[in-house]
Amino acid sequence: MTEALSMAGMAEIPITIVLAQRSGPSTGTPTYTAQSDLHFAIHAGHGEFPRFVVAPGDAQQAVEWAGHALSLSWQFQVPSILMTDKTLSEGYTRSPPRSCSRHTRRCLCPPEKVMHT
Repeated sequence: MTEALSMAGMAEIPITIVLAQRSGPSTGTPTYTAQSDLHFAIHAGHGEFPRFVVAPGDAQQAVEWAGHALSLSWQFQVPSILMTDKTLSEGYTRSPPRSCSRHTRRCLCPPEKVMHT
């Protein structure tokens, strides 16, 4: 994954990666939903290039932020990483169908609002 992320960053290829974080050391329930890949997501790759990293808290936020991450990748020509934990990755949920008008390549909210929250 690191080589592909580096190539996307250096060549300014818009890509959205879903990173399902693995559990921490085998200590049982306390680390069952560990979020240990944040450092990897922020610093992975050869060289320095901007990237957009987001970690949604539930399934609804994951659906919304996936669209935002893809839009921001296209708008700024940078890779984006959508991080999920074990509970979110293995969970089952339903969401209402979305209208096609919301699936556009332009950002759904202003970038300055997204990056400063």
